[in-house]
Amino acid sequence: MTHAGTTRTPNMLSLYDTGAQHPALAEIRRRYRALHASQWWPEDEIRELQLRCAARLVAHASKQVPLYRRHYGDNAQVSSWEEFLQLPTLTRTMIEDADKKDWIAEWTPPVSRPVSEAYTSGTTGRIIRVPRTPLMESWRAGCRMREYEWSGTDPGLSCAHIRHRHASDDPGWDEKRQMARSAWWEEPALGRLLGFGPGFFFDVSPPPKKMAAVLKELEPAYICSTPTMLDILLEHLRPYRPATLFTIGENLYDPVRERLEAGYGALVYDIYAVVEVGRAAAQCPQGNGYHVHDENVILEVVDERGRPAAPGVPSRVLLTALHNFAAPVIRYEIGDLAELSPDPCPCGRRLTFIRRFHGREISRIALPGGRRRVASSLMAWLGHLPHLKGFQLRQKAFDRFELFVVAKEALSSREMDTVRSMLEQMTEQPIDLKVVPVDEVPMNPAGKVAKVVIEVEADS
Repeated sequence: MTHAGTTRTPNMLSLYDTGAQHPALAEIRRRYRALHASQWWPEDEIRELQLRCAARLVAHASKQVPLYRRHYGDNAQVSSWEEFLQLPTLTRTMIEDADKKDWIAEWTPPVSRPVSEAYTSGTTGRIIRVPRTPLMESWRAGCRMREYEWSGTDPGLSCAHIRHRHASDDPGWDEKRQMARSAWWEEPALGRLLGFGPGFFFDVSPPPKKMAAVLKELEPAYICSTPTMLDILLEHLRPYRPATLFTIGENLYDPVRERLEAGYGALVYDIYAVVEVGRAAAQCPQGNGYHVHDENVILEVVDERGRPAAPGVPSRVLLTALHNFAAPVIRYEIGDLAELSPDPCPCGRRLTFIRRFHGREISRIALPGGRRRVASSLMAWLGHLPHLKGFQLRQKAFDRFELFVVAKEALSSREMDTVRSMLEQMTEQPIDLKVVPVDEVPMNPAGKVAKVVIEVEADS
């Protein structure tokens, strides 16, 4: 079926296809062509496609996966959205507590048999190993190509990745520069398909000044990292200016985006991906918000009772990976918060439209009675303070907070009063606030810094 608007954006294959031949590359081409067209489909056709995929996934999971047989029964059927939305949710703890064999399908077609593995430790530190299959990888590659389409990326240029720890036994390791070199900055299949340029994969542990010196020497056209890492590197990287900054792995607050774009003189393009699910959403080409890769995932935004949340209200995210038959992820509560847009995107795409992501649910301020409040407004206000180089808010009790700050100068009494006032509005009571100057806020091994840490259990 042909839809109006299918030629509104450049086709990555028509621009960059190297002509390389392999069955896996043919499959990626097929996925991308489908995604290039379906982004312009009417919403009801996209929802119909999702429901068909969900029905197949649920029927398979209930028969072949022990975890879901216990969860759903051994003959679950989904024939409507109402039935899908009544399925119980899956939590990270359920996966962590299950034996691996309980989450892995006892049988799958060959295209859904694991060929590799990814892992995530998230915020809990407990590792989840996620199988990758040829079917999942072809969809993931197609979604990545669509993201490069949306961001106007030239794959032939170079890119530096600063997201993980690396070691001296990595292929292409450069001990002097504490990074690994690769012929392509994308994974090999896409590298061959689109002729990606060289990649530089930095270890996140060296001092920022040393890392920045190597980046200025190499001058990659693109940098992919967390917002926190890019913010830390900013003062050390002038006058080098990349063309695009790809941000991933953390919530991107508006003040940080503004600071990065102004400081680097570069486009900031934000991506929302989850290891357990794959590519989930990415920034609209016109910068209006985020479009969900609806053909790859179902992203629900639900309220505290599990009902579809009203647009404009920060609420819980549930994710379903539509093509993972090896270790199905269905209505998975990842712990993130998002806000649906009340209006369709002006760009014309009818993919699920997220106005903004609000970070981790566990980062919400805890109130008595099990209630929580999103701290986005306070995070944004702190992010705008020019003398504040980094911060972390820790809630020690319902009415007691510590604010760790990396600052060129102390917070003024007026700034302290503003922080206290905003916290008192959120907690609905007077609070005790202690500011703790520190040299740096520690990052985790993935180069992330939690902006809010809750150290009090919300009662129920």
